[in-house]
Amino acid sequence: MKEEYKKYEIKDKRKILEAQKEMVDSFKEYFGSIEVIFDKVKELEKKFNDFLEWRNNKWIVPGKGKTPEQLWLEVGNPKTKLKKLKLKGIFSNDMAKFGLIAHPFYGIVFVPFYDVLKRLFEGDFKKIPDHIGFLQNIVVETKSFVPPFIIKDIIHKNQERTLKLFKEGYTNVKDLDDVYNILKKFRDDWNDEPRLWQNLIDYNKDSEKNKTKKEFPENYFNFYSKEFDNAWKEFFKDKTEPKTEEEEAAQQREFAYWYNNLRKQSDTGKTPVEMGKRIMNFELDDEEEMRKIEEEFEKKEGEKPLEVKLIEKVCLLILGMFPEEEEKAYEKYILENKNKLDKMKSDIDFERGFQEWFLLEYRLPNGVTPMELAFSQSKLFNKKEMSMIGNFLVNVNSLFEVKKISENRKDYVLENTMDNQEYIVETIDFPDILKEGDFINSILVKKNLGNFFFYGNVATYSEKEGQKMKDFILKELNKTKYGK
Repeated sequence: MKEEYKKYEIKDKRKILEAQKEMVDSFKEYFGSIEVIFDKVKELEKKFNDFLEWRNNKWIVPGKGKTPEQLWLEVGNPKTKLKKLKLKGIFSNDMAKFGLIAHPFYGIVFVPFYDVLKRLFEGDFKKIPDHIGFLQNIVVETKSFVPPFIIKDIIHKNQERTLKLFKEGYTNVKDLDDVYNILKKFRDDWNDEPRLWQNLIDYNKDSEKNKTKKEFPENYFNFYSKEFDNAWKEFFKDKTEPKTEEEEAAQQREFAYWYNNLRKQSDTGKTPVEMGKRIMNFELDDEEEMRKIEEEFEKKEGEKPLEVKLIEKVCLLILGMFPEEEEKAYEKYILENKNKLDKMKSDIDFERGFQEWFLLEYRLPNGVTPMELAFSQSKLFNKKEMSMIGNFLVNVNSLFEVKKISENRKDYVLENTMDNQEYIVETIDFPDILKEGDFINSILVKKNLGNFFFYGNVATYSEKEGQKMKDFILKELNKTKYGK
């Protein structure tokens, strides 16, 4: 990155996630959709630059009442100089029908021949001239045009048609596993994770690497979220605007009951309660009210912490959107962790390990993890829950040294061996097995009320074992840093 742009760099991963989500929200407000198609690269280039200019100088940031530029100048920064994005040198003039697609994790991408891609998987592909050549040369055997997460999303929505298409284009294709194996063979980017923006100002970045980099993409709002949107519109279309917060809260409670108990889902003809799934828990967005509720919950013995309730809600979301995915993940987890299963002392250890891996690491058919998917569904989660999801996404996974233990032996001060940063960890039923000087390998997630908690399984090591691991880690870090 050029020196003059380093001051614009965002290093806090949480802030990057929030900034990307705001970018998508403003994109949808400007274009009216998270997916727009342009005939030519010249039109795409102009419209996208117009959007960037509008977003920086005219779009009002939610909850702030000011534009991004006004907020930027308020803290003493110089006036932003947005460079015009130049696409003519990246895409040739004969390319047409560009898809401009926005996504809170993958960002924004430009996809040429997007209309052909959609017809290939969603329409009658035989009507496309040389459809097999397009499949092989544009979709499968090159990574220059279509980001893998878009292909995964299209395949997930059109499985039968995808199978027919690949059977015609490739030999020995029997099922979708064969399709995915073909894509993995030809595309070394197939399993790439989302990459976060490190800079939201210098969109061009003159280096050759960045000229060809095209990460940033689409929405996968499938049936589940559309069902919720339709229900929301259906319920409130004849309702009068609430005049007070109490009236608004009453309407939302009434909607929650109607949605869960009375309104039948369009695909099953049953209510969520009758189905035993897709049940949504609606809570008010008022932060002070949510804080009181949270504190009251934590006072009650046996009441679930809000983080536990959030995890259950995320799992419910995944069950509604991908009914068979958790079972597939379960089988994959067992297969990939055969060597670790014997070390798990109980079923609780297994379930705890699986849940952490499934929500934070497992990739759904659309290319994102369950927790990343939840972060993109802001209509289904209130502000407090969205903040909690963000905390899960920016977890700290490392080797820690136990520096201090509280008198009741429930709370710990841990030091990260990677950067010496200290964390206060609060526990409820964590076994009393640690002493100062011991080491643990764990994931730490920040609680709503400030400190951290252990998430997933915790591996413990004696002071001697941990020191050896720490020395090895620091040695490897120095090799990476200094090339020695």
